[in-house]
Amino acid sequence: MRTIISLFLLLQCIVFSVNAQSLTEALGGIKTNFQIVSDNVDLKVTDQFIIQRANKKYKKGWAGEGGYGYGYGYQSFHLEFVAHESYVTKEIDHKDRDYNKLVLTFYDTNDVILGTRSWGRSDVDILFHLPGDSKHYFYSIDLIDVPVVLLSETAKIDIIREVSGRAK
Repeated sequence: MRTIISLFLLLQCIVFSVNAQSLTEALGGIKTNFQIVSDNVDLKVTDQFIIQRANKKYKKGWAGEGGYGYGYGYQSFHLEFVAHESYVTKEIDHKDRDYNKLVLTFYDTNDVILGTRSWGRSDVDILFHLPGDSKHYFYSIDLIDVPVVLLSETAKIDIIREVSGRAK
């Protein structure tokens, strides 16, 4: 009888330890520990990880009497995180009235800039919920053109949205 009870308890421990894995870990996500700021203001990030995701790009339209379209899919890594503050938006002088990019600057542990890259709106998914004082901003940034070695050297990421000052 003691053997049956011991086996039952062991089985329960195994089952509960398997279920204790988070959804992020179960999908292959890797926790990160970047300091994420916007114009040196802490975004108060509570959860962050890098995960591989499927992506799609497509375009369709009409030309003359016919239509056209194309599309493709690919996999890439995404930096995903939850922030409790939004990024800073800066107006810049740009010839394109519709200029609207997120610019990420990567810093090492000595606050030296390692690199800067901008993303169009189609490469960054941002969802948010602003109920009273509890703000949540959910980011998913496609890292397809970011070298992994850059990420491994990165300690801080500064995110700023740049828009054309001529868009008024």
